[in-house]
Amino acid sequence: MRISILLIAISTSIWFTSTSCSKSTETPTVVGFWVGTYQVTGSSTTYYYSFDLRPDGTLLHKGTGADGNTYYGQGSYVVNGTTFNYSDTTLNLSQTGAVEIGTGTYTAAAGTITGNWQNPGGTVTGTLSLKKSE
Repeated sequence: MRISILLIAISTSIWFTSTSCSKSTETPTVVGFWVGTYQVTGSSTTYYYSFDLRPDGTLLHKGTGADGNTYYGQGSYVVNGTTFNYSDTTLNLSQTGAVEIGTGTYTAAAGTITGNWQNPGGTVTGTLSLKKSE
């Protein structure tokens, strides 16, 4: 009886040790919440910017404008290798209906997206830099 209990205890210890020390083999994914900043060409000021990237290719964004207001947008994104492309439309305030498109580099290992954005048909352009939130 004591030997059986001892064998069960040892087996349980070995099992816990082997499962708790295993490395995760999950592949990094672009899906998730990203936080960073954007900048308008010709200005040194940076503004808050975030993306919520959904598994179905939907993008939700939140950003602070130069006027101090918070703007929200919805659109879509595509990742092809390290190339990240998106398009979204602002949903509120004075920028309702404004379209923004962007392209950049997605670096899975670093958890970053960096690139450029523009308002089609307009002259407003800039850069963006986002880091995946843990």
